[in-house]
Amino acid sequence: MSKPELKVVRQRTRMPQAGQAGDIARLDLFAQRLSALHDNGLQAVFAEAEHSLAELAGGRSGRILLQSAVGWRDWHQLDVALDSPREEGWPAAPRDAQAEPTLQGDRLTLPVRAGSIVAWIEGIATAPDLQTMALAARYVDLAIAIAERHESAARNAHELQVLQDVATRILRSADLDEILLLVTHETKRLLASDICGVLMLEDEELVMRCSVGHFSVETAKLRMHAGVGVAGQALATDAPCGVENYIESESISQDFMPLARLEKVRSALAVPIRAREAIIGVLEVWRRRPSLYTEQDHGLLLALSGLAALAIDNARLQQSRARAAARLAEANTELAQRIRAIEDSARFQKQVVNTMLGGGALAAVATETAQHTGGTIIVLDRDLAVEVARPSQGERGERLLEGVRRIVGDVAGTPENGVLEPLQDGYLYAQPILAGGEMLGWIAWYGATEPAESTRLVLSHVCLAVAMHLLERRNMARARAQTLQEVLWDLLEGSDEVRAAALDRARELRVALKGPACVLLATLNSDSLDQEDRDALLEAVQQSELGRASLLHGVRGNQLRMLCRAGDTGRLRVLALRMIGEVTARVPHLSLAAGLSGPCADMRELPSHLREASIALEVARYRRNGAVAAYSESGVLGLLINLRSEADVRRVTREILGELMAEPDASRQMLLGTLRTFFECDCSQAATALSLGTHQKTIAYRLSKIGRLTGLKLARHQDRLLADIGTRLYFMLEME
Repeated sequence: MSKPELKVVRQRTRMPQAGQAGDIARLDLFAQRLSALHDNGLQAVFAEAEHSLAELAGGRSGRILLQSAVGWRDWHQLDVALDSPREEGWPAAPRDAQAEPTLQGDRLTLPVRAGSIVAWIEGIATAPDLQTMALAARYVDLAIAIAERHESAARNAHELQVLQDVATRILRSADLDEILLLVTHETKRLLASDICGVLMLEDEELVMRCSVGHFSVETAKLRMHAGVGVAGQALATDAPCGVENYIESESISQDFMPLARLEKVRSALAVPIRAREAIIGVLEVWRRRPSLYTEQDHGLLLALSGLAALAIDNARLQQSRARAAARLAEANTELAQRIRAIEDSARFQKQVVNTMLGGGALAAVATETAQHTGGTIIVLDRDLAVEVARPSQGERGERLLEGVRRIVGDVAGTPENGVLEPLQDGYLYAQPILAGGEMLGWIAWYGATEPAESTRLVLSHVCLAVAMHLLERRNMARARAQTLQEVLWDLLEGSDEVRAAALDRARELRVALKGPACVLLATLNSDSLDQEDRDALLEAVQQSELGRASLLHGVRGNQLRMLCRAGDTGRLRVLALRMIGEVTARVPHLSLAAGLSGPCADMRELPSHLREASIALEVARYRRNGAVAAYSESGVLGLLINLRSEADVRRVTREILGELMAEPDASRQMLLGTLRTFFECDCSQAATALSLGTHQKTIAYRLSKIGRLTGLKLARHQDRLLADIGTRLYFMLEME
């Protein structure tokens, strides 16, 4: 290419810079500019590639280097003599066919064709996307290959034109059968023969491909090995072979004497047909009269065999050229299809991004993808639970879901590529949703035909969008869980002001903290948990029946705390045991013990109920029959633990005596006095009546009322002990 032509190429519309358009649009323009130069020659492609690659990478300048006998050279200096084989710092030949782009400082080395072509871009200020540059290199390689094929085709056409100007009618046809027919007719005419045939060498055997002037069909099907007959002798000796009288000759084998008599031939002459220094066949003529083939006949037949070889070779070259043109057309078609697929996927990617930025849900993205690809879209999380499916398939959808779970369940490890499986009525294709090597789930596509490359490219873009959505959702969930955990800890441990603020935050987070609730406190056998164990523990808690019904829950250190809705104590204990079992199944090396507080009607009094849960937890540790204990069922052991831990004695007294403390003063004093006398009389109603000077039935009535108000059964030793302690504490504190 001349310098003015290079200037025209470099003054075309400049490529959009980073930030002005996406990588796909820039690659599209890049490919279009290269495609426009295919017919301009290889030098035009090299010049445009240098200029456009530098722009695409954000560099100052670019150079295309080719491997020559003396090393790497600039493409336009291959014919220029250089003292040094290459400048210092030029790249070494990439030997690996999968060589990757490398960026060193402000210089990018970009393999275009491994071992033979490389691009060298300098002055890069910001590191480009190496995957985008690798794809651009593939475009350059394809454009160079197409330009090379164009130049090769042009050279072939020129050579054919020269041959056509010199050769006879024989060389005017590119059809091999037509050429052979023309060769045989012209040879028969020019050598004044009666029969002429062209035998081609196939698998070490001469086979008649075309013959004229024969009588018998056996002649048209003639086959022979080297050394057999006149043609066999020419093949074996690689020289002309002739006989003056075929019937009487002793220089050739007698294999074809019957056929010679049938055809009435007498003389014959055969010469080898050579092409590219190899024998490809034999040209033979027969006369039905004894005759002598002169040296002039030999020379003419050799010339005709040369023309035949040239014509045959030309025909094969034409066929090869046609195949190359067909491959070139296929390559152009494939490139156009790829460009259309990239453009289509770029438009769809923009649509998906707009949907996500507009606050669209995952279902909206799945619906758009299903409509765009003309198939069914199913998004699964990493546990193969359905996130969304569009459009709904009803019963058929259940079968599809089973198929998806089956094929992805057979995939080992963390796959990078999708899996395709043909079904009875369509194709099922699944791609993993990955983020930094972490498996987040799967996206599955089902359609009537095998998914096209454009469909797979669209699904790759959707996988990226879904991964971003799932990561954002998980981060939001973790942030919310952390905030709710802080609210729970403030409610259980904070001062009055802190608890009031925590209640406000709970309302802002739309967590309804109303109605009676109880506190569950559990301790783990581990002082600290890594993030994986913590996530597994919280997930098991959230999926348990107790966790789903809880108001708040959180893990800090080796404690699990939950604020549950109050209910039947026995059922709460059963649900807590199930939850512990599910946690242990999920994280086998963890073991838990838990305590349940009594019901709390006012959330501002949760610290005292945390104390109850702590007492119940210690009771659970003492017990051998279960890992969960309720404060209301802790009995004397709970009371002793409470007292040992410097509990509020007044509150303990109220808890023991219950509704008896709400009785009018006179009634309360009378009932508690009766109860104290009852214990002083060793629980004898008769002795109590005598001591108080009243009837025994009156004592029985009072004791019955005490049991009803306190919930204690004075016939049981444990309850009598609690009542005795509560009564003594009451009179000790002189509580009113």
